[in-house]
Amino acid sequence: IYVELERARLIKTGEDQGISGLIAEGADLMQKFAAEPDTDEVFAQVTLLPENQDENSMEKEASPPPPIRPHVHSFCKTLTASDTSTHGGFSVLRRHADECLPPLDMGRQPPTQELVAKDLHGMEWRFRHIFRGQ
Repeated sequence: IYVELERARLIKTGEDQGISGLIAEGADLMQKFAAEPDTDEVFAQVTLLPENQDENSMEKEASPPPPIRPHVHSFCKTLTASDTSTHGGFSVLRRHADECLPPLDMGRQPPTQELVAKDLHGMEWRFRHIFRGQ
């Protein structure tokens, strides 16, 4: 997924050398990410929209400043059978949880929260985040 998202970002910002001229002049870009239901193959639906410019006007508006890119934290974990069982759970490093998950209320005993993630098919996955340790 990361490769496809990065490719779409390069396309949107015009950094992709293959189409940089196409998008840089006179078009806005709309994108939607999805996945094929049967194969889970990720794809981007890209729509180019023309700018609203008066064709008789010779003056071009100044380009807006590039959008501020958020700093993204992520981690990868290969799930095992025990990670996905209904009675088990899976562990992640505290550093990963601190960087990537919403903060836990450490005043609760035990500190827990429900996390809801939505996949590219729109299906919701619910996880219980619990702190164990020191």
